[in-house]
Amino acid sequence: MIILESSNYIEFLSGWEIMTIPAYVAIGLTRKEFSPAYIFMAFGELSSALLLASFIIASANTNTVSFTQLISPLPLILATLGFIIKMGITPFMVSEWLPIAHGTAPSNLSSVLSSTMTLMGIYGILKMSDLTQSIPIAFSLLVSIIGAFSVFFGSLYAYVNENTKGILAFSTIENNGSILVSIGLFMFAKQLGITSIENIAFYTIIIYSFAHSIAKGGLFMSTGVQKSQAISFSKKVRDKYYVLGLILLTSSMSGLLSNLGGIAAWLTLENLFIISYVLHSLISIIFIVIGSIMAMGEGFATALLVKYITYLSLFRVDRKKIDKLLVIPVLISGTLILVFGNILPYLLYPYKTSLSQLGILGNLLIVTEYSNKIFGAISPYTLPFL
Repeated sequence: MIILESSNYIEFLSGWEIMTIPAYVAIGLTRKEFSPAYIFMAFGELSSALLLASFIIASANTNTVSFTQLISPLPLILATLGFIIKMGITPFMVSEWLPIAHGTAPSNLSSVLSSTMTLMGIYGILKMSDLTQSIPIAFSLLVSIIGAFSVFFGSLYAYVNENTKGILAFSTIENNGSILVSIGLFMFAKQLGITSIENIAFYTIIIYSFAHSIAKGGLFMSTGVQKSQAISFSKKVRDKYYVLGLILLTSSMSGLLSNLGGIAAWLTLENLFIISYVLHSLISIIFIVIGSIMAMGEGFATALLVKYITYLSLFRVDRKKIDKLLVIPVLISGTLILVFGNILPYLLYPYKTSLSQLGILGNLLIVTEYSNKIFGAISPYTLPFL
């Protein structure tokens, strides 16, 4: 809450450190293995050092520690680098520090690390980009490119990983990469003054963040019922509510309708297609390539989540009964991701149409548009109506 309610750089950095240090202690004390905790703290402090440098430059340029408009893009660039370190984004993903931290932390702490801590990095980048008046076009493209490669390699690393928490940790990197692509689009459209694409990117970030936080929180809690972290030695959980919760959570992370993650994935790809069409230049090729890399990554993401749910709940001979109390967080998270997927887009997203399509009534379609012209339309109820 300190980070979200901060009005100056000192409060923000204080909240950032307060968030990091207790996690370091919890990781170190859980299994009395100090190496993962030291790795987590090293990357956490590297992130803080970059943020400190960014905030010092910003304060020197504006003569105040309060958040105010920035002329120079340097604070944004340094802060973005600091934030993506905390998120485990490519190229820092190759160090595997985030999966190492998740693999050591208890399930409840892992859910906080994934669903809350990494998303504070998303908030920080969005905050700094909103304050920066002039964002270099090359930098916004680089942010989207880094995000796309994080989607691809995050999902690929997750697919080949054998640790249940490691799978979800790399999946966290994949989800954060998807959000980072939309942040790059937000920066790009803001600089060029393309309001509709800027707005679509902003609401996509919000919807994706909701989808990620709820789904990852539930999925990490689902690992708590397993004694072994090796997915090959996991026991099938014999509980229909647990299975239902897992299906809803994994389908959302796979970008399937009518869950919240499906809406977010569609908005991201749709916005990439719109900006490619609008620009109609060589830069359009970059966005098409970004969309293609993301699509391949989503394919791996679907495969890895199918692997996750089948090993934990389906097609296993050795079954295991669990306490009903352990099922509740998984089922509640799955229910929320479904309910929010059918409600939240209509509450948050501003672009809708009164026209009907494919049997879906008017005002149930959310649309993407440019210059007041509809580009595409979708509804959480598309699959049920089909």
